[in-house]
Amino acid sequence: MILPNDLLHNYAFIGNDELLFLIYKSNITNLKYQAKFEKNAIIFVKNGKKLINTSKEEHIIKAGDTIFLPSKSYTLSDIKAKNGYESLILFFSDELLIKLLKKYKINTYKNNKNDSFIYYISRDETLQNIFHSLDLYSKNNINNNNIINLKFEELFLYMITSKNDRFSAYLNTLVKLNSINFKALFLDDIAFKSVFDMANATKMDISSFSRKFKILFKISPKEWLDNKRFELALYLIKNSNKNINQICTECGFSSPAWFIARFKKRFHITPNEFKKSNNLYNNP
Repeated sequence: MILPNDLLHNYAFIGNDELLFLIYKSNITNLKYQAKFEKNAIIFVKNGKKLINTSKEEHIIKAGDTIFLPSKSYTLSDIKAKNGYESLILFFSDELLIKLLKKYKINTYKNNKNDSFIYYISRDETLQNIFHSLDLYSKNNINNNNIINLKFEELFLYMITSKNDRFSAYLNTLVKLNSINFKALFLDDIAFKSVFDMANATKMDISSFSRKFKILFKISPKEWLDNKRFELALYLIKNSNKNINQICTECGFSSPAWFIARFKKRFHITPNEFKKSNNLYNNP
């Protein structure tokens, strides 16, 4: 099972690529099924129990408890109670975590001495209330992404300000396992001129950097750099009175001819044609 994707066909959810809230229910006990989490997850067990196994450990999560999981593979069991099994799940991306760490100027933490990467908190009243409010929004069909984002931010801030050691250890684990500090460099608005500059920022040689980058971002550094250049080019074509040669130079393309050919291949229109119909200065 691939999560959250394999649940989206059968369960109601609220959210987007960065953050997703889902209510998972089962009327039967499901024993030892394999699940690969493609996003990090926070799971509140509402009814029944959840068993989580890795190669090194087993955790039993009871109703009222909250568990924090990195994006990894696990063996799971859902143990139903009299009224079935139910859990409320927040799936979130590394990119969202990075935004919150930056927004609240939270330093990544001390070395985590615990070998575990699974953390849970028993019957925390504030966490329970946050998940219950999400449950109510879902049941009342209030499917607003902004509300879900605010509730997740509330949960994040509560855990930070309460100085919970387990949550701190969880963040530490995410930073280490998911290469958060590496990813954060490329979510800033830093204008890298070349793959060499990108590798230099990470203090890695180009080949090692390129391999790691492609594993984490599913795209080569060169493709990523070109995408960023085209994003900037589109913005300048729409919102400035600069000519195409000036835009080409500012965005770091090797030559106007290369830029024009690649632009047409990508957008099925030349830069000048796009400028005529989309530029703010041409359409007062």
